[in-house]
Amino acid sequence: MSCRQKCLLATIVLPTLFALACQVQREVAQKRKVLQTAIAFYKALGQATPETEQVMDLKGYRMFGYPAVVYSNFGLTWDVTKLSGTGDGYEVEIPFWCTGTSQDGQEKKLRRSLIVRLVEDKSAAGWAVSRFRFQGDEELMILRQFLTWFLWMLLSPFVLYALLLVFAVGFMWKKLALLVAFLMAVPLRIYASYLCFGTLWGAIGGMAVWTVFEVVIAAKRR
Repeated sequence: MSCRQKCLLATIVLPTLFALACQVQREVAQKRKVLQTAIAFYKALGQATPETEQVMDLKGYRMFGYPAVVYSNFGLTWDVTKLSGTGDGYEVEIPFWCTGTSQDGQEKKLRRSLIVRLVEDKSAAGWAVSRFRFQGDEELMILRQFLTWFLWMLLSPFVLYALLLVFAVGFMWKKLALLVAFLMAVPLRIYASYLCFGTLWGAIGGMAVWTVFEVVIAAKRR
């Protein structure tokens, strides 16, 4: 290929790649805004009122188990889907756990998904919820709660450790990175305990059990 042909190819390919990159960036930014609106709607449902109790079909309910802070802080958008044939509409799936009392007086502990459909709100320069529904009501087993909590507690410091090695201190400071990762994981573990057990006392109890577990493991290694 001659130099002239290469230059001609570059003038065609580079603008195309740049345009595609800009389009992808715009779509990601749009999905993040959609997700923020969906999370705000989810949090509003978390406030139990007579109206929301009818929507949830549970009395005195409590919602937990969804890492909204993690999603909103890191901009994770894998549960945000663009709908085909509906203009600029999106659908967001938010899995969560809830406890409450059914209409017939039975105590319920459920796994649910909140499906939120959003459309562009041009008047407010943002997004608005057009409809929503729940799906996948399944009984929440204590074993699932425990295993989810255990994985969060076990893996969180090592994920932070890997990120520190790659983006911060580098491989020359492995011991320092490990120490910093374990310290950084403390608030994340507290939050994970609260997510998995749904109450402040559950978070305190989970952290107490995990602290005893780590002390026992450390003692056996000596």
